Amino acid sequence: MKANELRIGNYFTDEDKEPFTLKRIEFEDDEADCTLVYGNAVKGDYVWIEDAKPIPLTEEWLVKLGFEKHHLYSDQYNKGNYSVVFYKDNRVVFWISDCDGCPSSVDTPFVHSLQNLVHALTGEELTTL
Repeated sequence: MKANELRIGNYFTDEDKEPFTLKRIEFEDDEADCTLVYGNAVKGDYVWIEDAKPIPLTEEWLVKLGFEKHHLYSDQYNKGNYSVVFYKDNRVVFWISDCDGCPSSVDTPFVHSLQNLVHALTGEELTTL
C-alpha cells in the first residue's frame, strides 16, 4: 500500500491480519518512510507502511459496513442508493443509483477503496456498525 491511497478512518491490516482503523499518518523524510498509526503511537500502536495490507472487500465486510443482501440477487448488496455486486470473474463493482455525474460503475476490490470512493462521490464516511 502507499500512504496516498489512504485516508483517516480507512480500514487496513498488517501481516497478522488484524483489522485496524487509520488514525494518523506520520511521515519521516519522504512518503516511503512513514508509519500508519491506528491507536497510540507512544504505546506502539502503529504499522510501517510497507507492512500495511489492504483488506479484500468481502460479503462479511459489506455487512459490517451496513450493506444488506439484495432480496432477489444473491451477489448484490445494497445500502441506500449504493450497490455492490460480486461477479464470477472476481470483480467487485460499486455504483450509486440516482447520482448525476457519478461513474456508472467502478471496480472496488478493497475495503479502503470502497470507503474512499463513497467519500469522494458523496462525502459520507463508511464505517462498521
